[in-house]
Amino acid sequence: KLSRSKNKDGRDLFERVLNTKKIEKIADEEYKEIALINFFKNSSFGISDISLVDEVIKLIIDDPNYKIDYIATFDEALQKFARSRNVYLP
Repeated sequence: KLSRSKNKDGRDLFERVLNTKKIEKIADEEYKEIALINFFKNSSFGISDISLVDEVIKLIIDDPNYKIDYIATFDEALQKFARSRNVYLP
């Protein structure tokens, strides 16, 4: 369990990274419908560790219009997916 201090430190670091690094914010509207379909499809196969947000992120990573170099996530399944697409993780 994270203490409030560690949580605040992490949030502050994340805010600094977003404000100081070359970060492109990507609108996710065009991915939501396919992500929802993927979410229900994967859920029907009994995959329990599935997140609609993760499905959106996977679609963005796979979009040839973007080159995603880095992702920060604690989700092991998303980490595995990102590594398979040569996306850097801390």
